[in-house]
Amino acid sequence: MIDSLFSVGLYIVPFLVILTVIVFVHEMGHYLVARWNGIAVDAFSIGFGPELIGRTDRRGTRWKLSAIPLGGYVRFTGDLNAASVPDPDAAARYSGEEAKALFVNKSVWRRIAVVAAGPAANVLFTFLVLYALLLGYGRMTLDPTIDEVLPGSVAEMAGLAAGDRIVEVDGFTIRGFEDFQRLVATAPQRPVDVTVERGGAEMAFIVVPEAVETTDRFGNTHTIGRIGVSRGVDEDEVVLYRPGPVEAVAMTFEEISFIIDRTVAFLGDFFVGRGDLDQLGGP
Repeated sequence: MIDSLFSVGLYIVPFLVILTVIVFVHEMGHYLVARWNGIAVDAFSIGFGPELIGRTDRRGTRWKLSAIPLGGYVRFTGDLNAASVPDPDAAARYSGEEAKALFVNKSVWRRIAVVAAGPAANVLFTFLVLYALLLGYGRMTLDPTIDEVLPGSVAEMAGLAAGDRIVEVDGFTIRGFEDFQRLVATAPQRPVDVTVERGGAEMAFIVVPEAVETTDRFGNTHTIGRIGVSRGVDEDEVVLYRPGPVEAVAMTFEEISFIIDRTVAFLGDFFVGRGDLDQLGGP
């Protein structure tokens, strides 16, 4: 029983920490752009429900940590509730400079900027984190050359062969075999464009990874794509690649592009009958 509770705790605590960081960055985006546009803010809350701790700043904004750590909100002056539903009677209660500071009285472009600032802040934060990790730690990589193609596999039927060096997959540059594995794994039953170098020339193939179920250490089942190729791992071949500051920018944009591309493709699967609701999870 204790072991089970401990295992659940190991999953829930990191989940809540990550979710709190994501929510804080997201809401801070809304808050900062609202302030830059002269919009009055009543509250900035991490979590919902009763307030646990908080303080009010000199501008009248209440900064607080609430009891239910499953989200957060920025409440603008004149909002009916934490979901930013406008109060239809708010305009009558405010006049002069106060009325000018209401969210509902700002131009449509300023309101769009405030709404878009939340997701934009998350993307910017993601960029900074990934960029810092690349510069600080680099990445372990293995030459993206196929050692073996399993007989009767998707890869063999598509025409891939041992010795092929993977150059590009779905428009993404391949720097290591792990890039190739990840792109294939995140595309079960979806056509994947693969460009390889063979005999000094580049060749293009289309493969459709078969869907394979795997189980993680928490007992969750995931569906991933596999095409039936392998790469031997020799310790001498694994190298630490450290990009320069400029190259790291391009690599970070590629990583964000990959996240967005695969997320959109995953959600798109639900519209063509390939989606599995059991695969949805995480912050």
